[in-house]
Amino acid sequence: MKVALFVTGELELGGLQKALERRFPGHEFDCEVYQVGRHGRAEPFPSFTSGAVSPDARLLPEDPLIKLAQRVVDHQHEGADLVLLLDDLELANLDQAGVVVDRVRAAFTQLVRDREVARGSVAANRLARWLRETVSFHLAAPMIESWLFADPDGLPHAGVPAARLPSPPHLGPNPEHVTLTDPAYLNDDGADCACCEQPGCEDQPKKSRPVWLLNGVQGHRERHPKAALAWLLKNRSEDKCSTYRESKHGAESLGRLNWPAALRDPTAMTFLRALHNDLAEGLGEPGLVLPGNLAPETMFWPGRADAVLRNV
Repeated sequence: MKVALFVTGELELGGLQKALERRFPGHEFDCEVYQVGRHGRAEPFPSFTSGAVSPDARLLPEDPLIKLAQRVVDHQHEGADLVLLLDDLELANLDQAGVVVDRVRAAFTQLVRDREVARGSVAANRLARWLRETVSFHLAAPMIESWLFADPDGLPHAGVPAARLPSPPHLGPNPEHVTLTDPAYLNDDGADCACCEQPGCEDQPKKSRPVWLLNGVQGHRERHPKAALAWLLKNRSEDKCSTYRESKHGAESLGRLNWPAALRDPTAMTFLRALHNDLAEGLGEPGLVLPGNLAPETMFWPGRADAVLRNV
Protein backbone atom coordinates (compact mmCIF):
# COMPACT_ATOMS: atom_id res chain seq x y z
CA MET A 1 0.00 0.00 0.00
CA LYS A 2 1.02 3.61 -0.54
CA VAL A 3 1.08 6.12 2.33
CA ALA A 4 1.49 9.88 1.93
CA LEU A 5 3.14 11.64 4.88
CA PHE A 6 2.50 15.29 5.76
CA VAL A 7 4.93 16.44 8.45
CA THR A 8 5.85 19.75 10.08
CA GLY A 9 9.52 19.32 11.00
CA GLU A 10 12.90 18.79 9.36
CA LEU A 11 13.60 15.74 11.52
CA GLU A 12 10.42 14.05 10.34
CA LEU A 13 10.99 15.07 6.75
CA GLY A 14 14.43 13.50 6.86
CA GLY A 15 13.78 10.35 8.88
CA LEU A 16 10.13 9.32 9.20
CA GLN A 17 9.85 7.71 5.79
CA LYS A 18 12.82 5.45 6.47
CA ALA A 19 11.56 4.59 9.98
CA LEU A 20 8.19 3.49 8.63
CA GLU A 21 9.69 1.56 5.73
CA ARG A 22 11.81 -0.43 8.18
CA ARG A 23 8.80 -1.21 10.37
CA PHE A 24 6.32 -1.89 7.56
CA PRO A 25 8.35 -3.45 4.72
CA GLY A 26 6.51 -3.96 1.47
CA HIS A 27 4.61 -0.69 1.80
CA GLU A 28 5.54 2.62 0.18
CA PHE A 29 5.89 5.83 2.19
CA ASP A 30 6.38 9.25 0.62
CA CYS A 31 6.91 12.53 2.48
CA GLU A 32 5.09 15.41 0.83
CA VAL A 33 7.06 18.66 0.62
CA TYR A 34 5.50 21.99 1.55
CA GLN A 35 7.81 23.92 -0.75
CA VAL A 36 11.33 23.93 -2.10
CA GLY A 37 13.32 26.71 -0.52
CA ARG A 38 16.60 28.33 -1.30
CA HIS A 39 19.32 26.12 -2.74
CA GLY A 40 16.70 23.53 -3.67
CA ARG A 41 16.14 22.46 -0.07
CA ALA A 42 12.85 20.70 0.70
CA GLU A 43 10.84 22.29 3.51
CA PRO A 44 8.22 20.69 5.79
CA PHE A 45 4.76 22.12 6.36
CA PRO A 46 4.46 24.93 8.93
CA SER A 47 3.33 23.74 12.35
CA PHE A 48 0.11 25.07 13.85
CA THR A 49 1.02 24.04 17.41
CA SER A 50 4.09 26.22 17.97
CA GLY A 51 2.06 28.19 20.53
CA ALA A 52 -0.92 27.38 22.72
CA VAL A 53 -3.83 26.42 20.48
CA SER A 54 -7.01 28.33 21.23
CA PRO A 55 -10.30 26.45 20.93
CA ASP A 56 -12.17 29.61 19.97
CA ALA A 57 -9.94 31.25 17.35
CA ARG A 58 -11.40 31.58 13.86
CA LEU A 59 -9.89 29.35 11.20
CA LEU A 60 -8.73 31.64 8.40
CA PRO A 61 -7.37 30.70 4.96
CA GLU A 62 -3.85 31.83 5.90
CA ASP A 63 -3.71 29.71 9.07
CA PRO A 64 -1.06 26.93 8.90
CA LEU A 65 -3.68 24.34 9.86
CA ILE A 66 -6.04 25.33 7.04
CA LYS A 67 -3.14 25.36 4.57
CA LEU A 68 -2.11 21.89 5.69
CA ALA A 69 -5.67 20.56 5.54
CA GLN A 70 -6.16 22.07 2.09
CA ARG A 71 -3.00 20.41 0.77
CA VAL A 72 -4.26 17.09 2.13
CA VAL A 73 -7.62 17.59 0.41
CA ASP A 74 -5.82 18.50 -2.81
CA HIS A 75 -4.03 15.13 -2.48
CA GLN A 76 -7.31 13.23 -2.72
CA HIS A 77 -6.70 12.09 -6.27
CA GLU A 78 -2.98 11.29 -5.97
CA GLY A 79 -3.57 7.59 -5.39
CA ALA A 80 -2.46 7.18 -1.77
CA ASP A 81 -4.15 4.37 0.14
CA LEU A 82 -3.54 6.16 3.44
CA VAL A 83 -2.57 9.71 4.39
CA LEU A 84 -0.80 10.44 7.68
CA LEU A 85 -0.50 13.93 9.19
CA LEU A 86 1.98 14.40 12.04
CA ASP A 87 2.65 17.49 14.14
CA ASP A 88 4.38 18.11 17.46
CA LEU A 89 2.06 18.67 20.38
CA GLU A 90 4.60 21.03 22.02
CA LEU A 91 4.78 21.78 25.73
CA ALA A 92 2.32 24.65 25.36
CA ASN A 93 -0.36 22.11 24.45
CA LEU A 94 0.78 19.09 26.44
CA ASP A 95 -2.29 19.29 28.68
CA GLN A 96 -4.77 20.07 25.93
CA ALA A 97 -4.28 17.48 23.23
CA GLY A 98 -8.06 17.29 22.91
CA VAL A 99 -8.20 20.97 21.97
CA VAL A 100 -5.58 20.42 19.26
CA VAL A 101 -7.49 17.46 17.85
CA ASP A 102 -10.76 19.41 17.92
CA ARG A 103 -9.12 22.15 15.85
CA VAL A 104 -8.05 19.57 13.28
CA ARG A 105 -11.58 18.18 13.14
CA ALA A 106 -12.94 21.71 12.72
CA ALA A 107 -10.51 22.50 9.91
CA PHE A 108 -11.42 19.47 7.84
CA THR A 109 -15.13 19.91 8.59
CA GLN A 110 -14.85 23.46 7.27
CA LEU A 111 -13.23 22.25 4.05
CA VAL A 112 -16.00 19.70 3.53
CA ARG A 113 -18.55 22.48 3.93
CA ASP A 114 -16.62 24.63 1.48
CA ARG A 115 -16.69 21.74 -0.99
CA GLU A 116 -20.47 21.50 -0.64
CA VAL A 117 -20.88 25.21 -1.37
CA ALA A 118 -18.57 25.03 -4.37
CA ARG A 119 -19.54 21.67 -5.90
CA GLY A 120 -22.66 20.37 -4.20
CA SER A 121 -23.54 17.69 -1.66
CA VAL A 122 -22.41 14.71 -3.74
CA ALA A 123 -18.84 16.05 -4.00
CA ALA A 124 -18.86 17.01 -0.33
CA ASN A 125 -20.04 13.56 0.75
CA ARG A 126 -17.38 11.95 -1.42
CA LEU A 127 -14.68 14.07 0.20
CA ALA A 128 -15.99 13.38 3.72
CA ARG A 129 -15.97 9.64 3.08
CA TRP A 130 -12.41 9.77 1.69
CA LEU A 131 -11.21 11.65 4.78
CA ARG A 132 -12.84 9.13 7.16
CA GLU A 133 -11.42 6.14 5.32
CA THR A 134 -7.98 7.42 4.36
CA VAL A 135 -6.61 10.27 6.50
CA SER A 136 -5.20 10.11 10.03
CA PHE A 137 -3.87 12.86 12.27
CA HIS A 138 -1.30 12.08 14.95
CA LEU A 139 0.80 13.94 17.49
CA ALA A 140 4.39 13.58 18.64
CA ALA A 141 4.26 14.45 22.33
CA PRO A 142 5.61 16.84 23.25
CA MET A 143 7.84 16.71 20.17
CA ILE A 144 9.42 14.17 17.86
CA GLU A 145 12.69 13.88 19.82
CA SER A 146 10.80 12.04 22.58
CA TRP A 147 10.78 9.01 20.28
CA LEU A 148 14.58 8.97 20.28
CA PHE A 149 14.68 8.93 24.08
CA ALA A 150 12.18 6.06 24.15
CA ASP A 151 14.38 3.89 21.92
CA PRO A 152 17.35 2.54 23.96
CA ASP A 153 19.56 3.04 20.89
CA GLY A 154 18.04 6.37 19.91
CA LEU A 155 20.62 8.63 21.58
CA PRO A 156 23.70 6.75 20.32
CA HIS A 157 22.19 6.75 16.84
CA ALA A 158 21.80 10.53 17.17
CA GLY A 159 25.53 10.80 17.80
CA VAL A 160 25.55 11.17 21.58
CA PRO A 161 28.96 9.82 22.71
CA ALA A 162 29.07 7.05 25.31
CA ALA A 163 30.53 9.38 27.93
CA ARG A 164 27.52 11.71 27.58
CA LEU A 165 24.76 9.10 27.63
CA PRO A 166 22.50 9.71 30.64
CA SER A 167 22.21 7.05 33.33
CA PRO A 168 18.81 5.38 33.79
CA PRO A 169 17.98 7.28 37.02
CA HIS A 170 18.18 10.53 35.05
CA LEU A 171 15.90 9.37 32.23
CA GLY A 172 12.16 9.79 32.56
CA PRO A 173 10.15 6.53 32.40
CA ASN A 174 7.88 8.11 29.79
CA PRO A 175 9.63 10.59 27.44
CA GLU A 176 6.26 11.94 26.33
CA HIS A 177 6.05 13.51 29.81
CA VAL A 178 9.56 13.68 31.30
CA THR A 179 12.77 13.34 29.33
CA LEU A 180 15.88 14.18 31.35
CA THR A 181 16.27 15.09 35.04
CA ASP A 182 20.07 15.25 35.29
CA PRO A 183 20.87 18.19 37.64
CA ALA A 184 23.82 19.14 35.42
CA TYR A 185 21.35 19.63 32.57
CA LEU A 186 18.67 21.36 34.61
CA ASN A 187 21.15 23.86 36.06
CA ASP A 188 23.31 24.57 33.01
CA ASP A 189 23.16 28.35 32.44
CA GLY A 190 25.28 28.28 29.29
CA ALA A 191 27.98 30.44 30.86
CA ASP A 192 30.75 28.32 29.32
CA CYS A 193 29.29 28.59 25.80
CA ALA A 194 31.16 30.75 23.32
CA CYS A 195 27.89 32.20 22.03
CA CYS A 196 27.14 33.54 25.51
CA GLU A 197 30.36 35.34 26.32
CA GLN A 198 29.32 38.76 25.00
CA PRO A 199 26.74 39.53 26.32
CA GLY A 200 25.27 36.92 28.70
CA CYS A 201 23.16 34.08 27.40
CA GLU A 202 19.86 35.42 28.70
CA ASP A 203 20.35 38.55 26.59
CA GLN A 204 21.02 36.66 23.39
CA PRO A 205 18.21 36.28 20.84
CA LYS A 206 16.57 32.86 20.87
CA LYS A 207 18.11 31.90 17.54
CA SER A 208 21.61 32.33 18.98
CA ARG A 209 21.48 30.99 22.53
CA PRO A 210 21.54 27.33 23.63
CA VAL A 211 18.25 25.53 23.09
CA TRP A 212 18.03 24.49 26.74
CA LEU A 213 17.78 28.11 27.90
CA LEU A 214 14.01 28.34 27.71
CA ASN A 215 11.33 30.74 28.89
CA GLY A 216 7.77 30.49 30.15
CA VAL A 217 5.95 27.16 29.76
CA GLN A 218 8.78 26.12 27.46
CA GLY A 219 11.12 26.51 30.43
CA HIS A 220 10.41 23.04 31.79
CA ARG A 221 13.70 21.54 30.68
CA GLU A 222 12.99 18.10 32.07
CA ARG A 223 9.99 17.88 29.71
CA HIS A 224 11.76 19.18 26.59
CA PRO A 225 13.40 16.36 24.59
CA LYS A 226 14.81 18.66 21.89
CA ALA A 227 16.58 20.80 24.48
CA ALA A 228 17.85 17.70 26.28
CA LEU A 229 19.27 16.21 23.09
CA ALA A 230 20.95 19.50 22.23
CA TRP A 231 22.55 19.50 25.69
CA LEU A 232 23.74 15.91 25.34
CA LEU A 233 25.51 17.03 22.16
CA LYS A 234 26.84 20.19 23.80
CA ASN A 235 29.89 21.80 22.23
CA ARG A 236 30.84 25.22 23.55
CA SER A 237 32.34 26.42 20.27
CA GLU A 238 29.40 25.45 18.06
CA ASP A 239 26.46 27.60 17.04
CA LYS A 240 23.90 27.53 19.90
CA CYS A 241 26.49 25.59 21.93
CA SER A 242 25.58 22.23 20.40
CA THR A 243 26.38 20.04 17.43
CA TYR A 244 22.78 18.77 17.35
CA ARG A 245 21.00 19.32 14.04
CA GLU A 246 17.51 17.98 13.43
CA SER A 247 18.04 17.23 9.76
CA LYS A 248 21.27 15.33 10.48
CA HIS A 249 21.47 13.74 13.94
CA GLY A 250 17.73 13.60 14.59
CA ALA A 251 16.81 12.29 11.16
CA GLU A 252 19.54 9.62 11.30
CA SER A 253 18.27 8.31 14.63
CA LEU A 254 14.61 8.48 13.64
CA GLY A 255 15.32 6.53 10.46
CA ARG A 256 16.73 3.69 12.60
CA LEU A 257 13.96 3.74 15.21
CA ASN A 258 13.33 0.40 16.90
CA TRP A 259 9.56 0.56 17.23
CA PRO A 260 9.01 -2.43 19.57
CA ALA A 261 11.84 -1.23 21.84
CA ALA A 262 10.50 2.32 21.93
CA LEU A 263 7.06 0.94 22.81
CA ARG A 264 8.23 -1.78 25.21
CA ASP A 265 6.54 -0.17 28.23
CA PRO A 266 2.78 -0.71 27.72
CA THR A 267 1.96 2.31 29.91
CA ALA A 268 4.23 4.83 28.17
CA MET A 269 4.48 6.56 24.76
CA THR A 270 0.73 6.42 24.21
CA PHE A 271 0.69 8.93 21.32
CA LEU A 272 3.44 7.05 19.50
CA ARG A 273 1.65 3.73 20.04
CA ALA A 274 -1.60 5.23 18.74
CA LEU A 275 0.17 6.23 15.53
CA HIS A 276 1.93 2.88 15.17
CA ASN A 277 -1.18 0.77 15.73
CA ASP A 278 -3.35 2.97 13.52
CA LEU A 279 -0.91 2.41 10.66
CA ALA A 280 -0.66 -1.31 11.36
CA GLU A 281 -4.45 -1.61 11.16
CA GLY A 282 -4.73 0.61 8.09
CA LEU A 283 -2.01 -1.28 6.24
CA GLY A 284 -3.63 -4.63 6.97
CA GLU A 285 -0.82 -5.72 9.31
CA PRO A 286 -2.69 -6.73 12.51
CA GLY A 287 0.23 -8.96 13.52
CA LEU A 288 2.34 -5.83 14.05
CA VAL A 289 -0.13 -4.19 16.44
CA LEU A 290 1.61 -3.69 19.80
CA PRO A 291 -0.18 -4.06 23.15
CA GLY A 292 -0.45 -1.18 25.57
CA ASN A 293 -2.22 2.08 26.30
CA LEU A 294 -3.21 4.38 23.46
CA ALA A 295 -3.72 8.14 23.58
CA PRO A 296 -7.53 8.47 23.51
CA GLU A 297 -7.30 11.70 21.51
CA THR A 298 -5.67 10.02 18.50
CA MET A 299 -6.37 6.29 18.77
CA PHE A 300 -8.01 4.52 15.84
CA TRP A 301 -11.58 3.74 16.80
CA PRO A 302 -13.36 1.67 14.12
CA GLY A 303 -16.96 2.58 13.54
CA ARG A 304 -16.81 5.87 15.41
CA ALA A 305 -20.02 7.66 14.46
CA ASP A 306 -18.68 11.23 14.61
CA ALA A 307 -15.33 10.57 12.93
CA VAL A 308 -14.03 13.27 10.60
CA LEU A 309 -10.75 11.48 9.88
CA ARG A 310 -9.82 7.82 10.40
CA ASN A 311 -8.88 8.34 14.03
CA VAL A 312 -10.40 11.66 15.13
